[in-house]
Amino acid sequence: MDKGWACDLVPKDLLINRYFQTEQQTINQLTMDNEQLTTAIEGLVEEYSAEDGYFAELEKVNKANVNGELKMVNGELKSMVNGELSIVNELKDKKRVFKQYLDLLSKQSTINKKIKEAEKVLDAKLYAKYPTLDEDELKTLVVEDKWMQTIEKAVKSEIDQISQRLTNRIKELVERYEIPLPVIDQEVNGLESKVNAHLEKMGFSFEW
Repeated sequence: MDKGWACDLVPKDLLINRYFQTEQQTINQLTMDNEQLTTAIEGLVEEYSAEDGYFAELEKVNKANVNGELKMVNGELKSMVNGELSIVNELKDKKRVFKQYLDLLSKQSTINKKIKEAEKVLDAKLYAKYPTLDEDELKTLVVEDKWMQTIEKAVKSEIDQISQRLTNRIKELVERYEIPLPVIDQEVNGLESKVNAHLEKMGFSFEW
């Protein structure tokens, strides 16, 4: 989306967030659709790349190789009009998988073109918008959208860190003082009595 120009004072993202959210949302949606297609393609290839899978014999699974295999399958089907039913059905299923793969690639190619075109349109709008910004708009973009957001993020990050440290300290104190002091004293007194009893049996006597 970059035409080779940039503005450090007012980055493109600031203008997009304030003036061109609709255009960016369109690009984001197309990108999500593209990722879903990528996942579908990878899943299909993985499913049929096992030892006996339809993609297993291909040196590389790509458009050219799958197209070649599809042509071979179509040729075999034409020559087996009255062939064995199980073989014909397997060829038809192989054809279905190859066509599904190619259809997914075609859809992904179309979406990629749409993404590039949408990015070009957005970039052109950004390029045209910069010279029209007046002083008030620049102040809003730089002070409110840029600096204040940066300060807000820094403050939030600091608060989160302090909160985390406090939480950890509280946990340490809870663990340290989990047993009430009177209970500890009671246990110590009990152990002390047992020790004194054993010492008395051994012939020792202590006066505290």
